[in-house]
Amino acid sequence: MSKIIFSMSQTKQLEENPNVASVSEPSLQYTADFKIKAVRENMERKDPKQIFHGV
Repeated sequence: MSKIIFSMSQTKQLEENPNVASVSEPSLQYTADFKIKAVRENMERKDPKQIFHGV
């Protein structure tokens, strides 16, 4: 479990991301479609930075 606490501005920014299903101070959940896409791209040996920032 991550110890990151999101600030109000980070929370608002994350809420605008179409790949984010929900966000609160202590947690972030991605959409099911993004999770599937991320796993597929990981299996294709893409770097996590490419997966999470190459949206």
